[in-house]
Amino acid sequence: MALRRSRVRIPLGPPLKLAPVWALFLTKHVQETTKLSFRYNKPTMANSNKHRKGAMEKEYSVAQLFKGRDCARFIKEGMEGVERKKASRPVSMMSLASRIAVDTAEIRGLCYARFVADITLEGDQMPAKGDIIGTDDLQLGILQEGKRCWPECILLEKNLPCPLIEGVRYAWVEKPGSLCVGETFKFIKSVPGDPVDLPSDPD
Repeated sequence: MALRRSRVRIPLGPPLKLAPVWALFLTKHVQETTKLSFRYNKPTMANSNKHRKGAMEKEYSVAQLFKGRDCARFIKEGMEGVERKKASRPVSMMSLASRIAVDTAEIRGLCYARFVADITLEGDQMPAKGDIIGTDDLQLGILQEGKRCWPECILLEKNLPCPLIEGVRYAWVEKPGSLCVGETFKFIKSVPGDPVDLPSDPD
């Protein structure tokens, strides 16, 4: 006797709705864009080197010199012709933005009247501590030591910002030479620590 094959019907769900062509294209485009974004934003040694190179290309133009001089010569002890309270007093540098903030401040910090800058640099960006910067003739090394705050200063008592904290740098003379207003310092290299023995209080 021949066997009859029985047909089993499997219930199907609702008919599939096919996405329009433009939607499929958009989905694929988003996927590809995400892959590319991940690929190029991923930190790599090349990107790190590129970032470091950008930092090295920073330049700092000289806006002013001590007592309005057009040019000055720097020897190992600092700027020539400047009377120093301490023989080992480092070269003092200040950003022009900080200079303006100090000159126009209504509440006067304790150091505002006493701080003297040998060199004032254009803008508000200062060289990083530990960097050696130079012109064609002069090289300066930026000390790790920053501007000291005094506990009796009204800015510290009132918890107010002081432009001298980030707007001031101290430096040793790495290579003696002359400097004139309008000249530009360029990054040369970074050094670990301070290779010179200077007082803990630069003032």
